[in-house]
Amino acid sequence: MNPKVDTPRARDKIRTITLSDVAVGGDIHRIILDGITPPPATSARAVREAVIADYDALRRLMLSYPYGNEDMCADLLFPSTQPEADSAYIIMECMGYPYFSGSNTMAAMAALVEYGRVAAQEGLNTLCLEAPSGLVEGQCRIAEGRIEEVIVRGDEAYVVADHQRVEVNLPGHKAIDCALVWSGAPFIMVDAEALGITIDEAHVGQMKEIGHAVIDAIRPSFSLTHPDIGDIDSVGFVHFMGPLETATDPNGAPKYRATGATYGYPSTVFYCPTGTGTAARMALEVTRGTMAADGVFDIQSPPGHHFTGRGLGWVTRSGQQMLATTVAAKPFVLGTTVMTLDFDNPVMRPFDSLKPLLGL
Repeated sequence: MNPKVDTPRARDKIRTITLSDVAVGGDIHRIILDGITPPPATSARAVREAVIADYDALRRLMLSYPYGNEDMCADLLFPSTQPEADSAYIIMECMGYPYFSGSNTMAAMAALVEYGRVAAQEGLNTLCLEAPSGLVEGQCRIAEGRIEEVIVRGDEAYVVADHQRVEVNLPGHKAIDCALVWSGAPFIMVDAEALGITIDEAHVGQMKEIGHAVIDAIRPSFSLTHPDIGDIDSVGFVHFMGPLETATDPNGAPKYRATGATYGYPSTVFYCPTGTGTAARMALEVTRGTMAADGVFDIQSPPGHHFTGRGLGWVTRSGQQMLATTVAAKPFVLGTTVMTLDFDNPVMRPFDSLKPLLGL
C-alpha cells in the first residue's frame, strides 16, 4: 500500500504496511497483510533464510521502537508455491525466526479468515499453511460469525536429549537439570519446582533471569540436526514446567493438566503457554511414561491463559519417532494497523535495509 498523496517525495521516501494485531493467549501477533514484498524464493524456508541474511530489519521494525516491543510476535504472509497451501508465512520473535509456532499459526489463520483472504463459513473450516517447517494443517471453528477456536496440528515433537545438566553462574544455582526437545523449535525443558519457582506472574522475573543464564550457557556449544530440516540455527526457548496432574474424563480417556511458562531470549516470558511449549511438554512426558500418547493436556500460563493439547500418537519422519499433536485456543482479532514509514524520519535509519522489500 502506498501513500494517498502522489508526490515525488511520497513515491521516493514513504511507504505503508498494513497488519492485523491478533491476540492468542494474551500475546500480540502482528500479521503483515500488505506492504511487504518477500524476497524471491521457492519456499517459506527459503524466504526465512533470505530475511535472516539480509532483512532482519523487518523483525526489528515489528518488535521494537517506535512501532512495537520485543514481547510481541510478527508473521509475514505471502503466496505459497505449494498448491495445497492457502498461504505461506514466516515467524519473527524476540529470539529470532522459529521454524514453527502454534500461537503464530493460530493468529495467521484467524487473520486470513477475518480479512477474507480465505473463504470460511459457519462451523469447522479447514486451512493449510506453508511454514518454514513444512505444511501445517489447521481448523477454524466459527459460530455466529465469530472465530471461537483455532486448532493447529503442529510440527511433530521428539526428545533429543533427556537428563542433561547445564552449568550456570547464578546465586543458588550452579547446575540445572534439563532436557532438549524439538517441537518446531528447540526447547530447553526445566522443572520449575526444582528451581523454587511457581508458575505465576510473581515469578516471571526469576524465570527471565534463569532462562537467560541457561541459554547463554548452552548457545556456544549448541548443536542439533533435524532429520528433515537439517542443521538448526540456535536455541532461544526455555520452558518452565509446573507439576503434572492426571485424571480421566467421563469416558475413561486420559487427561492431564499443568502450569507452564515459556521464556524467549533475551528477556521475554510469553503470556500464553505457547503451542510449541505445549507440544514439547507432551513429547517429554510421553517419552518419560507419565502421559499417554493420546492424552488431552490443559496447560495454563503465568497470567492464567489456557491452551489445549491433544496427542495423536507416534509417527515416524525420516527414521525419527515423533509425537504428533494438535494445540487449540481462541484468537481475538484486535484491529487493523497501518504503519507509515517515512525514511526522512531519523528513527527509521536502523531500518534502511528494509527498503528493497518496500519497493524503494
